[in-house]
Amino acid sequence: MSMTRFKLALAAALLWSSPVLAQQTLLQGGPTTSGHVPMYSTGSSYQPVVQDSGTAAGGAPGVGLGELALAARGTGTAPYSGLGTGPLGTNLCDYDAPTTNPTGYHYLCFSANAQGGGLIAYGAGGGASSLPLNMNINGASYSFPFTLSGVVGPNSSAIGDITLFNNTAGSLLADSGVQLSALARLASPNFTGIPTAPTATPGTSTTQIATTAFASSFLASPAFTGTPTAPTAPAGTSTTQLATTAFVTSVANNVTMTPVTATGTTTLSAAPQYVAVNKAVGSATPIVLPASSNFPNCPSVARSCPQIIVTDQGMTFSATNGAAVSAADGKTVGGLSSYSMLNAGQSNIFTLTGAAWIVN
Repeated sequence: MSMTRFKLALAAALLWSSPVLAQQTLLQGGPTTSGHVPMYSTGSSYQPVVQDSGTAAGGAPGVGLGELALAARGTGTAPYSGLGTGPLGTNLCDYDAPTTNPTGYHYLCFSANAQGGGLIAYGAGGGASSLPLNMNINGASYSFPFTLSGVVGPNSSAIGDITLFNNTAGSLLADSGVQLSALARLASPNFTGIPTAPTATPGTSTTQIATTAFASSFLASPAFTGTPTAPTAPAGTSTTQLATTAFVTSVANNVTMTPVTATGTTTLSAAPQYVAVNKAVGSATPIVLPASSNFPNCPSVARSCPQIIVTDQGMTFSATNGAAVSAADGKTVGGLSSYSMLNAGQSNIFTLTGAAWIVN
């Protein structure tokens, strides 16, 4: 053997004996089943042995995959979304038939990042009919979509909103958009805004809620029965309180009914009056009606505007000698700054409207 051949043989022997550089034959251990995943089964031995990983139920110790170690691969900055080749971008799928099956197939697929988040996708393809997705938890089975019990919620909802059914089967929920805290409680409710209620009929005497329409109709047409009583208000009271007959009588008794003999200007008081003005022939005695400030509720409160009757008892029919009637605060009387009563014996009713005195 030449030196050259010896060197080559020595190098080949060293290469074969090195556990790092040796090229070894991959051995098959045990029977195989089509569709099962192969796995190494020799631990740390330098002689690689591959065998069938077994069924989904597992088997003897060492049989079964330790982990699938799936990872999405892509360009740019990870993590990557929807880069699997399964439905909806999933990268781990289980099929009940090949995807080329002429009668279709069903799939159950998973992805850590697809369609905006972690995804479990179940469905039918190739013409196969749709099936429900069943989950068995602690021996109890749940089927999606629900058919006999349970509900499916909306895609999004607000915390604290009231939930409503969104179909007649009672299996689909919707967000009402109404916060539970916004509703009035049954006990001591605190209404806001303008709450409404049915309007009760006049005369109703129950604990039902009365609307403002009911109150208005009652005030406009009160239907008192029996002999209702109320406190007697002091004479001269001008408010919206109820007045008893005693109060009305006391007011009538305070009306000045005595004729006034005028020798100069006669200024009337704020109390209701009947004024008979006596004047001599050719004289002209002015009459001054009270200021409207004496009647603060006129005309906002019904029957709060005074009516004053003035009778000219002069002995002449001359138009030039009629009594002149004006107002203390300068308001017009009969549309004039000073109203003239034309004839002796003539009576006029002067009624305050708030802005002026009208003459009847």
